[in-house]
Amino acid sequence: MLSSNPPYSPQTIRSYTKSLSYLDKHVDLNDSKAVISYIMNNQENRDLRKMSLFNAYNAYCRVFNIQKSERKLRGGLRKTYRTVPEIPSEDVINKIIDNANVFYSIVFEFLKDTG
Repeated sequence: MLSSNPPYSPQTIRSYTKSLSYLDKHVDLNDSKAVISYIMNNQENRDLRKMSLFNAYNAYCRVFNIQKSERKLRGGLRKTYRTVPEIPSEDVINKIIDNANVFYSIVFEFLKDTG
């Protein structure tokens, strides 16, 4: 039984249609390696636009059962790694507690003791 609601919102469908039309002008949509290569190497598009193109092409591949390469389309542009926050030494924490007013001194002392 088919549901009455489409899997995508009308705005998403319009966006995907525009993205796929753009891609179709430049590369064959049935050649997944060529499409992914085009998106990745096209310097005129910013990362957000590339991500939109990837998402649209991913949906296209699902609908038409096109095998994609192993590279992930979603989130496959650049991986960003967050750096681990620097944890101050106990001496620095004690200096902060000594120089803080009474209220913050109590709060910081509590946080220090509870980890």
